[in-house]
Amino acid sequence: MDLEKKIDIELNHRKFFSQLPLKLKKGLYLVGGIFSSLYFGKGVKDIDLVVNDVENYKKLLEGHFKRKFHIIIDKKGHKLIKFMMQSTFFDINELERNIINDAKRRDFTINSIYYDIGEKKIMDPLNGLNDIRSRTIKMSSDNFLCLDPVRFLRYYRFIAEYDLIPEEKTNFQIENFSINEVIKMPIERVALEFKKLISLKNSFHTINELEKKQFLTALFPFMKITKEVEQNEYHSFDLYSHSLLALKWAEHYIDKFNYSGDIYTLKLAIFFHDIGKAKTKSIKDQKVHFYGHENVGAEIIRKELKNYSISKKEINKISLLVKEHMYLSYLKFHNTVSEKVIRKFIRKNEDITNELLIIFLSDGAAAHDRIDAGQERFAEIFREKLKEIKEADREKEKKIITGMDLLKLGYKNGPIIGKMIKKICELYDEGKIKDKRDAVEYAKKHIKDQ
Repeated sequence: MDLEKKIDIELNHRKFFSQLPLKLKKGLYLVGGIFSSLYFGKGVKDIDLVVNDVENYKKLLEGHFKRKFHIIIDKKGHKLIKFMMQSTFFDINELERNIINDAKRRDFTINSIYYDIGEKKIMDPLNGLNDIRSRTIKMSSDNFLCLDPVRFLRYYRFIAEYDLIPEEKTNFQIENFSINEVIKMPIERVALEFKKLISLKNSFHTINELEKKQFLTALFPFMKITKEVEQNEYHSFDLYSHSLLALKWAEHYIDKFNYSGDIYTLKLAIFFHDIGKAKTKSIKDQKVHFYGHENVGAEIIRKELKNYSISKKEINKISLLVKEHMYLSYLKFHNTVSEKVIRKFIRKNEDITNELLIIFLSDGAAAHDRIDAGQERFAEIFREKLKEIKEADREKEKKIITGMDLLKLGYKNGPIIGKMIKKICELYDEGKIKDKRDAVEYAKKHIKDQ
């Protein structure tokens, strides 16, 4: 299917375009990353558009959709309309005089392609389509980095995301660009671009290339202290190198586990997992120890990440993973996967099971930069035992009480159902509830707690 057909299908699926009258389609141009996303079969999460007069177009939109639209003026004085519709972010910018001038102020030629929505035709002033087809990343103008230094990071992200080949002149500019110019930019913009990069499943090679320019320690200066910490006899590398290798192996296990959760928070937790070792290193009986480093590390992360454009929910998740990352290692050290231990794990960490398994295995492999067969065997045994216990619990729930039973008693659908079933099962295991009749009576008694 050709690109124009893909664009047509994509626009017809969007409420914004399907409800737009012809008069509002004229002079409206699609531009930016949507062309690469569609060509390479990636999802379209945001849509960039340009018009000749943003203020006038805002009035026309408000008249048609009967809702308010807001104009934002960025730090460079550019006017744009930002809004969200059907879980898609839209940016409508003002055209820079004409299509050619507008294309030259953009970052790369693959993002300098335009689609005239009114006329239904592609406009390609900088031959970006050829660069997409040849998987070439090429700057739109010689001053593309001066216009926006964050494009330095975007260059690496596009290479990782679309497996692009750098054009020689573009690569020369990147190689000779100071990382300090990127770090001077607003931290929320730098952090957001890095988030997009690290969230890719296979971005370690690209991140490692960035690290050769010392980007990670420039972005996260609190990680510099890990470069001064030598590890114990269980590791072949210093603490910082180990943290980087853990990122490498995380991608292996993310793929192996077919992990579909939040890759961003997981990868950051893996990179930061041993940050606490720098403050807990001690020597006892001529051996190096890091007692309690996971708790210290969790507090460091909770404090340091407040300075970045990271949500409170994400910080809490990263901190929790750092705090609990040794849980499975302790179980393996004591060689125990008893039912009692597994049930304690379920009560404490069931919601982050896959994340802790990936961190456990990545940490083990990063110790010597190879798969740790012992870790993998333990993880498999742990997963099997966990599965057995959870299946047994599901059968138990059917016998004692079900979600439907609770709904009939007047419970509201939601997390309270699962919590009550879990509590009743625990009381059943303790012998305090003997049958379904007891379970129903207990649930009736505690319905007011919801």
